[in-house]
Amino acid sequence: WTACYFILPLYIFFLGYTLWQVKRLSKDGKMAEARDLWETSSNATFAIVFVCLVMHFLALMWMNLDLILNLLYLCVLLLAVLPKIMAYYVERLVPPAPGGESNVRVKLGLFPAFLGLVYLIGAVILFIILLIVYFVTMSVTH
Repeated sequence: WTACYFILPLYIFFLGYTLWQVKRLSKDGKMAEARDLWETSSNATFAIVFVCLVMHFLALMWMNLDLILNLLYLCVLLLAVLPKIMAYYVERLVPPAPGGESNVRVKLGLFPAFLGLVYLIGAVILFIILLIVYFVTMSVTH
């Protein structure tokens, strides 16, 4: 088991509820509030994605790599693709502020690059931890 089975339903519920609120605010004509709500909720979704990625690396301690990679496909689909689809929908639903441009596409283009960077850093940290455990085990047993 990984923590993603507990985090992903929370994440999907949070995105759905936020989308419902943004839709309701835009119908009431409160575009600025809807825009602010979506921007602040994107920070919370980023935190949930970060926790999920950390949990994947912690799960490597008791799961083999093949199972982790299979679970990671689901997480990439739900944590990277679903928010992009919702962000494009919100961009169409709530126009950018007067005089301002929408930067959702730029942020969403950087998001997969950031996920890759976090994955790489986590893999390096995990490799260092495994090396330390290996050398300590070898020095104790010999």
